[in-house]
Amino acid sequence: MQISLIIPRRGRDAHLAACLHYLGLANQPERHNLEVLVVSADEEPPQLTECPAGLAVRVLHRPGAGLAFSRAALLNAGIAALRPGWECCGLVDIDMLYAPGALDAIARALSNAGYAVLTGQRLSAAQTAEVLKHRPAYAEIAGWACQRFTTPSQIAFTPAWLARYHDVFGYATLFDERFVGWGYQDTVPELASNLLARAGIARKAIVERAWHHLEHEREPRQAETERNLALAVALHDEHQSRLRAYLRRHGPPRPARPHLELAAEHQRAGRLGAAETELRQALALEPGAADASQHLAALLSQRGAHAEAIALLREALACDPGDPTLHLNLGEVLRRQGQLEAAEEAFTRALLLHPYLPEAHYNLGVLRRQQARHNEAVRAFDRATRMRPGYAAAHFNLGNTLRDLGELERALPCYRAALAANPAYAEAHLNLGATLQELEQTAEAAHHFEQAARLRPTIAAAHRNLTQHYARQGRLADARASGARALALEPANDLLRLALDTLLPPIAGSPTAIDEARTALGATIARWSTRGGVRLDHARAVEAGGAPLFPLIYHGRDDRPLKEAYAALFAANFGEEPPRAPGGKPRVGFLVTAGHEGVFLKCMAGLIARLPGHELRPVVLCGGPRAAARIRAHIRRDDLEVVALPRQLDEAAAMVRATGLSALYHWEVGTDMLNYLLPFCRAAPIQCTGWGWPVTSGIPAIDYYLSSAALEPPGAAAHYSERLVRIPGLPTCYRRPPVPASPPTRAHFGLSDSDNLYLCTQNLRKVHPAMDPLIAAILRRDPRGLAIFIADSEPGVTALLSERLRASMPDVAGQLRFLPRMPEQEYLGLTAIANVVLDTPHYGAGANTCLDAAAAGTPIVTLPGPYQRGRWALAVARALDIRDGVALDGTDYVERALAIAGDRAYRAALGARIAAAAPVLFERPEPARELASFILAAVSGGAERQSPFQND
Repeated sequence: MQISLIIPRRGRDAHLAACLHYLGLANQPERHNLEVLVVSADEEPPQLTECPAGLAVRVLHRPGAGLAFSRAALLNAGIAALRPGWECCGLVDIDMLYAPGALDAIARALSNAGYAVLTGQRLSAAQTAEVLKHRPAYAEIAGWACQRFTTPSQIAFTPAWLARYHDVFGYATLFDERFVGWGYQDTVPELASNLLARAGIARKAIVERAWHHLEHEREPRQAETERNLALAVALHDEHQSRLRAYLRRHGPPRPARPHLELAAEHQRAGRLGAAETELRQALALEPGAADASQHLAALLSQRGAHAEAIALLREALACDPGDPTLHLNLGEVLRRQGQLEAAEEAFTRALLLHPYLPEAHYNLGVLRRQQARHNEAVRAFDRATRMRPGYAAAHFNLGNTLRDLGELERALPCYRAALAANPAYAEAHLNLGATLQELEQTAEAAHHFEQAARLRPTIAAAHRNLTQHYARQGRLADARASGARALALEPANDLLRLALDTLLPPIAGSPTAIDEARTALGATIARWSTRGGVRLDHARAVEAGGAPLFPLIYHGRDDRPLKEAYAALFAANFGEEPPRAPGGKPRVGFLVTAGHEGVFLKCMAGLIARLPGHELRPVVLCGGPRAAARIRAHIRRDDLEVVALPRQLDEAAAMVRATGLSALYHWEVGTDMLNYLLPFCRAAPIQCTGWGWPVTSGIPAIDYYLSSAALEPPGAAAHYSERLVRIPGLPTCYRRPPVPASPPTRAHFGLSDSDNLYLCTQNLRKVHPAMDPLIAAILRRDPRGLAIFIADSEPGVTALLSERLRASMPDVAGQLRFLPRMPEQEYLGLTAIANVVLDTPHYGAGANTCLDAAAAGTPIVTLPGPYQRGRWALAVARALDIRDGVALDGTDYVERALAIAGDRAYRAALGARIAAAAPVLFERPEPARELASFILAAVSGGAERQSPFQND
């Protein structure tokens, strides 16, 4: 056994004897590799004249430096000096039970050692009872019992025990090395009110402990003794006589202490002006005093007087340059003032003085995040949480930084750790909810939004997020109520007010309801127009969230008039001239915002990979570092540039502009607030959008809409505010979906082999009321038929559609099935075992679901609509030259679906024909050449030049 022991100089023999007894080494310690590391904070190095036989002794001398000294710092220094790889036995006073800073140090030691031992002075029976009264959980921890508080008080620390400690005592931020004291640290004035509130210990007990310390203090002139004394006087007048006797022996306490105490009381009560006055008086009595300087600097910085705060802290540092917390606080004020390099220097100095100061690592993490050095910020926050496992703010900001990086799954446990340390942390509830929402865990997300709003009703973001959540679920009344609460806090938030005025249900109730909603929407937009439109705060524009007029596309109507009128409301907020086209090889940007990378890569990765590099250079602009890494992994070309955009509109627009693009292709416009507003910013000379979101944007700043002659009906140019460009064939260069060779059985999905499966794989919002009678007619004609849908990520959407369908066809409602969401392989397998896929009228299958069905050899029945979004299945049928599923009207739709599903031989033959023809749909090089030709023509000729594919 190789063991290092850390013991304080005082009571060295008793501590050592206790440890040896505990380890079973009391007899013949010379048989073991045993080293004693004696740590001392005395001004003079300890003179050790006696040494136990067989023990090697080292001395670690860290003389006390006034306010820079603390017991936790001494313990940290001792642990840092331990022999690497040796087992550790750390010996500290039982007082350290109140100092999680010391426990964090023991935790670090345990990362490389088996255990540590805590010993301490004798506690009387009354003191033991007092401890257990206020901390009954002490007695619950394995190895603890009342008798453990008698001499020699000791307990083994193991990693499991330490974890249990933090579970029981969640106030791990009460103490750290900033606070001095060789005696009862819980009497430090700055912490007294915190301890009273959180630990539930009576004031009188604190005072009694203070006097216990004072009467046994061997060096009564230390600064912490005077602090304890002043606190006792401030709390209980009954000790005045004892105070006078003490002063006769030891002299007066610090003259500034009463002012500091009064300042603390004023600050707790919110009387910041009175607190500032008291702190200035304290500094007049003790110029440069660290505690007064830091508290006053914090108040000054809070009201924006950064320069005076910096001067105060520099003056205090001139008196005590070795105080790490002064450097720490100076760095924070400098950071808030925007002096990032100077702040970094101050934080670095604090860490040089005190490498185990969690606050220094935390503040450095905040700085690194502000500098967009996210990986370094992650490391800094992680160090802070390791040193103090209950550091809620560090866990919270670690989660925020991981979210910045797009690491949503890794952010979740950080927010949960912050809430474990502080269940009332409203901001942690808020950001945990937002992360869960992005991961489509909507029910739990709503719970945390509600918790944030309950804990702190003044957080407008909590009410805004609830507004969006309720709107997505179709709970429009709840959405309006939450939105009203947010507007009461943010009355100037025009974007939220407009969103509430233009709310639409995610599932349309009937064709009549659609027409009425659109009429009301037009009137609402007109009212906003007469008021001058929307006032937009560019820095906060994306916070309102949601997607502008998102449900319109599902209505089966011409959206151009409403989209153009809506876009006009924003025109006054943007006046940017497009940048000049750079010289040289055109740089073409493809912009996809966070959360949309999956479908973007399915549809565009092949196109971008095949763009001719000798003619143009592609740049993908995406939502965060994780998305950037994913895009680089899926688009294999050496000259591809990927830019991770920030979430804020103004910052994202500036970054796009700085990229120096000749043309910018917006993958989707209107599926979130950022991708809707970015085109207004005119960050490239030429802007276009396309079939990623199959509807016009209505935004004048977008020059072209890229579509396909195979998709557009005659006269389609009238549907777009942009200039319509048609490439000749399908616009996709799509990899063949990995349909499983042996798909799951029907039993896997809870279905029977005797059932006829009519599968609708579409987003449930696409199920237009016009489809209800078609489904009802099919099911009434086929008693073995089941209409299969896949549930939405928003449970409320699934419930709304289920209710509508069951109400419209109660006689066959038992033949409706909603399957849970599933991984891609299961979904492709389900497509493969379906009898037929039912396309939805008005907004039907898109590139993904059409090509998935073709790859699986499963027939699609479709009723082509008057707009591009309802004609993909028709285009695929034409490309395959197989039109068995293309219906002329509703009646024909029903007949074709029944014929395919009910005739096994016909279905098998049709499936074989589809499978044989399907290769023509995949890995097609033509769309990449056609896209490049359009871009080169547009860049060379400008927005006024006709594209080679322009035919309207």
